[in-house]
Amino acid sequence: MKKTILLIAGGIIILLVGIAAGVLGASWMISNNKEKICASKIKTEISQNQLEDLVSLKPGKIIYGKVVSKDNSVINILSSFINPLNPQEKKDIAVKVNIGQKDEFIRLKKVAPGSDNGMIKSSINDVKVGDYLTVKVLNDRKIIYLPAI
Repeated sequence: MKKTILLIAGGIIILLVGIAAGVLGASWMISNNKEKICASKIKTEISQNQLEDLVSLKPGKIIYGKVVSKDNSVINILSSFINPLNPQEKKDIAVKVNIGQKDEFIRLKKVAPGSDNGMIKSSINDVKVGDYLTVKVLNDRKIIYLPAI
């Protein structure tokens, strides 16, 4: 019985020494090699190609921005992007939205809860410089949402 207790106590001591050695060894390795571990930097900048892809007028894209100028067939929007990996990095990019015959303008209307029609057909004439627009690009047309009234 005494031998069994001594073997168990010895095993526990060896186990505790092993755990302590492992923890100390791992922390020593990390502290001595942290420059090597952290040397590979994560790229936090948004490239010009990424920005251009974000504001491309490809089907499925939704672009939001402020109208800086407009004429009968073109609306120029300034979209702002804040880098989620570096919130201090804000980039503005101009987007030229060519208006086609199939494109729709919709002004959102504030409605009471339960009402079903909160959209009013509009036209490019209702777009004002300084308005914030949302442009939803579909396969065959664009839907341009004007600010709510």
